[in-house]
Amino acid sequence: MKISNLCDSFIRFGFYALFFLVPLIWLPVNYELFEFNKMILVYLLTTIIVTAWVVKSIEEKRFVVKRTLLDIPILLFLSANFLATVFSIDPHTSIFGYYGRFHGGLLSTLAYTLLYFALVSNSTARQVVNYLWALLASSLVVSAYGVLQHPNPIFQTQVDGKTVFHGIDWDYWAVGVEERVFSTLGQPNWLAAFLAMTLFPLVTFLFICRNLWQRTLLLIGVALTYLAFTFAYSRGATLGLLVGILTFVALLPTYKKSIPRLLLGRLRELLRSMASRLSFAFPQVRSKNIFTVTSKPIFWVLGLLAVFLVVNFYFGNAIERRTSVPTITPQNKPTQEQVIKQTALEYQGKDTAKVRTIVWTGALQIFKHYPILGTGVETFGFSYYLYRPVEHNKVAEWDYLYNKAHNEYLNYSSTTGAVGLVTYFLLIGVFEFLAIRFLLKSELSAVKLLSLGLLASYNSYLVQNFFGFSVVPIALLFFLYPAIFIVLTNRLDKTWVLDFSRKLAFLNTRPYNPSAKILASFVGLLTLVLILSMWLADFYYNQSLSGTSYEKSIRDLKVATKLNPFEPIYEAELALNLSGLASTSDSPQETKKAKNEARKIINQVVKQHPNNLALWQSKRAVDFTLAKIDKGAELELLGTAEKLRQLAPTDASIQYDVALVYSYVGKSEEAEKQLEKVVELKLDYQEAVIMLAETYVTNQKSDKAINLLQDWIKKNPSDSEAINLLKTLLTS
Repeated sequence: MKISNLCDSFIRFGFYALFFLVPLIWLPVNYELFEFNKMILVYLLTTIIVTAWVVKSIEEKRFVVKRTLLDIPILLFLSANFLATVFSIDPHTSIFGYYGRFHGGLLSTLAYTLLYFALVSNSTARQVVNYLWALLASSLVVSAYGVLQHPNPIFQTQVDGKTVFHGIDWDYWAVGVEERVFSTLGQPNWLAAFLAMTLFPLVTFLFICRNLWQRTLLLIGVALTYLAFTFAYSRGATLGLLVGILTFVALLPTYKKSIPRLLLGRLRELLRSMASRLSFAFPQVRSKNIFTVTSKPIFWVLGLLAVFLVVNFYFGNAIERRTSVPTITPQNKPTQEQVIKQTALEYQGKDTAKVRTIVWTGALQIFKHYPILGTGVETFGFSYYLYRPVEHNKVAEWDYLYNKAHNEYLNYSSTTGAVGLVTYFLLIGVFEFLAIRFLLKSELSAVKLLSLGLLASYNSYLVQNFFGFSVVPIALLFFLYPAIFIVLTNRLDKTWVLDFSRKLAFLNTRPYNPSAKILASFVGLLTLVLILSMWLADFYYNQSLSGTSYEKSIRDLKVATKLNPFEPIYEAELALNLSGLASTSDSPQETKKAKNEARKIINQVVKQHPNNLALWQSKRAVDFTLAKIDKGAELELLGTAEKLRQLAPTDASIQYDVALVYSYVGKSEEAEKQLEKVVELKLDYQEAVIMLAETYVTNQKSDKAINLLQDWIKKNPSDSEAINLLKTLLTS
């Protein structure tokens, strides 16, 4: 086999794997089970595809990039992300993404951009259709798993003599997955958004496949997909689906007849041909019109309507039925670890609209203060706390982590500024213009129907993003659906060719040509090793979190830091465990060594990442532990507390931690002032109220303590701790 043909095979099967495996992959051995593994797989396959493309170009002595009208918008968007990363408040997070999210950093955007150019430059219409089939096959597996997660007769148990239906993995997750399924996507809203983006291509294939039994299977696939979509009960994705349906209906070609008349006119022909069987033929591209549009659509339209009506009648929909969102945690993983990975809007539905509005207000405040380039790609988890509205302390989910704005557009505005947001809208707008212009001007064809399905899916994504944010499988389709459309419709602008025979003539001769191919392959292989090292480092990091001793956790974390020395989270966790070892060790030498190492590591980490709130919280924990065995560490602890005050001025929980520090080091007056601020931020903060009363007593202000407790008990008459403390004060 020629090297060029071999490279073509790598590219082709790389895209097959990308479309089929990314939605499916998840592994229970990592810190983040779903997004991390999907992102790693995207990096691996991008490396393979791009390396094969480069080696193929060297072999053919020319590098070919097929130009499209989306090139400039995509490159402008990538450039905006690059600039936002350069001026980021935390460049590491902007490059790699927020740990626990991973998608959204500069590297992920670069990967999606490379995949876009690789697909349009190395794919034919026939191949992109087959890529779509791979995607739809994957989505059907995802849907089947989602349906099985819902209670069903297959997995039933007997409880007190009664039959109880369960889902396939109801006893694996420490949440109510049966209430809202999430399949292999990891979260109900993400599952619904993904299925909304695959449902419309599935429907279009229903009308353009040649065989009756193919269409029958596709109708079953549509039913399965919509059923899984329904079981996710996602309001944002449901609104997106409705907009996708409106797009589909509004742009459906009618010829000279109205659609109802066209459907009724074909009904008789359909009934005559129902008994006929056509031989199976996998969809082929033989001309510009890939398939033949069915001339008998009425049966399939009625079938689709029946699917939607039956599912909605028996199972309802997200608009009518709202249940809490499950937290994604296996039974054998500590739920506390998930607390720092999920946001409140992913936990439960209570006060969702109110919380969302508050978070959006904070995002707008960030944009107001950083209007040009934002605070940096994927830094919302840090910048939000600088401008977090005080009202956030008054909702039920007041102390959960927020590392996304839960609105993709506000997220871009706050983290990449006006530059990032404008280029994002430009990218969207150009594709919308190209797709709508093609649909309005071209005649009815299979390509037109398939393009319409892609546009409807794209629009559903844009709407659901108003209430959520993108994740790996969805973002992948955001970039590659336009690429598929361009190849399908032959919307290529021109071809840019770097001819090695003229500009890089030395590559045509020995030994440079073979050496260049070897070098490109080596660089690709080295990149694969680095990516796999990232995965393995995360594996050891996750192992350390469930370690049975400080010594074991430290060993795992040292392996993780060697495999991925660029990740500060590992170093911060290592410092935490070293401080724990120092505080519990019976050996003075081991205590001194662990204490010094912990202090050195954590100080270096926060010096390199001065605006990373999570790392400063880790430093507070380290300093607190070390202060128990070394009074000299109290000054360091006070400095850390002051930094936390600055990084999260309106967060009642963090401000309460600062008060704990003041109290611990004996600064009771400062602790009193700080606690008064905390109670002002959150009037119903029980721990802060009790501690403030105790601090009043310490500062010989018992009258204030009594008044505070009496007011508190009036509002909370069942608080036994406050009642007992008040009784003690009144009798003393």
